[in-house]
Amino acid sequence: MSSVRSAGDLYSAEQVRSWLQGLSSRDYALLIEETSSFVALEDDVVIGYANLIPRGPGDGELALLYVRPDYHRQGCGRVLVEAVEREARAGSMRRLWVDASLLAAPLLETMGFQVVERRTRTVDGVDFANTWLVKRLPA
Repeated sequence: MSSVRSAGDLYSAEQVRSWLQGLSSRDYALLIEETSSFVALEDDVVIGYANLIPRGPGDGELALLYVRPDYHRQGCGRVLVEAVEREARAGSMRRLWVDASLLAAPLLETMGFQVVERRTRTVDGVDFANTWLVKRLPA
């Protein structure tokens, strides 16, 4: 998770260590198998990914948005979010939620996501600042 490691000016070393231990490889595998997954490739190398998780009638969650640090600010994150939004609309979802890191929240806000709450989340006893956002999707 080099993107998490690259957030050194936003998160402490303790927060990065805790976040990296938050989900097991098996947890990630289940999420990928059981959700709509999107992968960005360059020359057959994964440079980013995102998932869409159905969360009830009309709602979905954008999860696991990741872009390799050397591809930040080059449009990869935007393309992944747009793909998730298209899939959500195709699945008749009208709202897309995301529990975003401080690294991802600014991009999402420029894409029309509205801040619901800036909050503190605890992972393995370590507190993190993050942002809960939502976007209403057109029919």
